[in-house]
Amino acid sequence: MENIHKRMDGQIRIWFKDFLLRYCNNEFDDYNDIGDIITEQMIQEFNLSIKELLVCNEMSIKQLVSEKPEFKDSLNKFKTALKVYSERQGYSLVE
Repeated sequence: MENIHKRMDGQIRIWFKDFLLRYCNNEFDDYNDIGDIITEQMIQEFNLSIKELLVCNEMSIKQLVSEKPEFKDSLNKFKTALKVYSERQGYSLVE
């Protein structure tokens, strides 16, 4: 299982970058809470496992911010909410 997760790491990062851009482009404006976006879109819709969610959590947004500086606040807000969500669920985070 660990081997599968290692191979999926790159794909998850590509998907998450696209997901973050969709978030910044207001595709999830119907949601009032980022936690609901994480639960419904990332976990239920995309079926992310705990390990995959943690890959998203540990991913740096620096490159994305440099490409899209106008999204900096939204990206930071989402990443902070993802970290809090993970901690509340009891998932150990990779720092």
